[in-house]
Amino acid sequence: MTVLRLVSIALVLTIFACKQDRKSDSPPGWSTTTVQLSCMELEGEETSPRFAIYLQAGERKTKIAEINSTCNGITPDEYPAYEIPPTALSAIGGWWAGAGDYFYAVVEADMVEVYQGFIDEMQEEPGYNYRLIATYDGKKFNLTQ
Repeated sequence: MTVLRLVSIALVLTIFACKQDRKSDSPPGWSTTTVQLSCMELEGEETSPRFAIYLQAGERKTKIAEINSTCNGITPDEYPAYEIPPTALSAIGGWWAGAGDYFYAVVEADMVEVYQGFIDEMQEEPGYNYRLIATYDGKKFNLTQ
């Protein structure tokens, strides 16, 4: 009977030793293919553009902002001109009637963070004044604005 018990214990230990460590709570590995910012034109005034800004992270997508300017993709080689960090996974923005809104997504501590900046031709201080507006931890979007 002790042999049967030893075999049973060995079998249980073997099963647990071979079991893969699944970390379902950990966020996925984010990349430029899994994180994208996008624009969708909204119906509204015919005299000025209006866009909704979306964050797509993996299979999840949510609206994170609305802007009253044009909206286009920003390529990595354009990042320095918009004060966007080179580690950004995606960036979009646009200009209309003397002002612009710009967005970029980065990963910090396994969390996707989205920043929004603005520039106005009448502003006295230079820069885009970026601030954190949204995060995504792999499970839940959090809008900070």
